[in-house]
Amino acid sequence: MVAEGVELVLLLAGAFIGSFVSAVCGFGGGFLILPLIVAVVGPRTAVPLITLGLLFSNTTRLLLLRQFIIWRMVWPYAAGGVIGAIIGGIVFTQLSTGFLFRSIGALLIISVIVRRWKTGDILADHIWVLTPVGVFIGFFSAVWGAVGPFAVPFFLATGIRKERFVATLAVGALCIHLAKATVYGQYDLLHINLVKTGLALGVMMIIGTWVGKQVLTRTTPRLFLILVDTLLVVIGVIFLVR
Repeated sequence: MVAEGVELVLLLAGAFIGSFVSAVCGFGGGFLILPLIVAVVGPRTAVPLITLGLLFSNTTRLLLLRQFIIWRMVWPYAAGGVIGAIIGGIVFTQLSTGFLFRSIGALLIISVIVRRWKTGDILADHIWVLTPVGVFIGFFSAVWGAVGPFAVPFFLATGIRKERFVATLAVGALCIHLAKATVYGQYDLLHINLVKTGLALGVMMIIGTWVGKQVLTRTTPRLFLILVDTLLVVIGVIFLVR
């Protein structure tokens, strides 16, 4: 199923809002618009479609904030993420959602509490931890479309903030989405009409990302962390009650 008319307008509006949120907080946009896309095109089409849109969103963030990328954190995360995305892409839509959504929701909320208990750059000298995190994120992102928020506490624990956080996470996410799109293409899950809709979403995500970037540059580090923690809790609660 491909969106047309009012449904397409709703998807485009959702893409703008989601990419704006992602640009400001570094994550969360894909998850926020996923329910809308599922409602319009169905779950099997939604995951490949949102992947196409997120390719544009993360590429735009990368280009706008390229001078802030911490490459030594990108490589271990991306390596694990690509492996996880390939495996997850092959088995996507085959798992039960109930326990998965509730357990991830609980972990997201707990991660906010733990981060506030144990402050400091605890992973600054243990970047290798980002590789298994990448495997987890890549796998479940390929299965459910967007679970990037779970990576947030680990990247924050390295000490990076604001533009460096958003830019570095965007590069890792881009690698994961490229791997997912490749697998979906191999399994004929990306047809021409879907690609056209994905391109339309991508254009709106580029605009939303640019607007969000203007807001990001005006936030303080403290306000940035408050926004991130708030979004994590909101997404976690949604996962729990789903």
